[in-house]
Amino acid sequence: AKPRMLVSRCAIVGALEAARLQARALLLPGPLSTLPAGSEAFLLSCLALLLFGHLLAAVPLRRLGTNYGAGYNTRVLGYDNSRGEFSLLATACIFAPYALLVPLLSPLGQGLALAVVVALAAYYCFGPHACHPGGPRAHRILREPQWENKEWHVDAGWRCAVAEESHEVTEKALANGHKLTGEPAGRQIWHRVPKAGKAKAAFNPAVNP
Repeated sequence: AKPRMLVSRCAIVGALEAARLQARALLLPGPLSTLPAGSEAFLLSCLALLLFGHLLAAVPLRRLGTNYGAGYNTRVLGYDNSRGEFSLLATACIFAPYALLVPLLSPLGQGLALAVVVALAAYYCFGPHACHPGGPRAHRILREPQWENKEWHVDAGWRCAVAEESHEVTEKALANGHKLTGEPAGRQIWHRVPKAGKAKAAFNPAVNP
């Protein structure tokens, strides 16, 4: 079994070396070929980061926010702006090029690299990926926000839009016709209404509209 494992390891390393040389020939032609060995892996990773972090970010838009479990479920191809994470596909494409560095390592270095990859994969699959603040407080916070209970007036044309109405106002202002994907409840915005006349808008911050 040991000679068979050795042959398999040599075959994998040989395949990675062939892929590295091919990538180097494609990405670093001419004068760029003098760059240190391994530069092609870094360049491939940067290109993948640009592709998934910029060009494919929030694509498709209708699935924004639907990646879950640290990106295990790839629905948004690139960076999910609403969740602040890359999909599994994007993560693999960004980090996979560094496997081309394996043939440049000594056998000991290759073993250590494998151990690091296994440890990171285990953490990625089973480790926590968000902060855990713990359970509820033993005693609730007694402080409550307070505003002066009086009516304030703003210049004519300003209006307060709440919840679904706030989404409608924002979507009408978007020239590209995109729809908001967030929860409208609790959202409050102030916006100007054209031709609203000279009457000033009044609001009381102590009263939730």
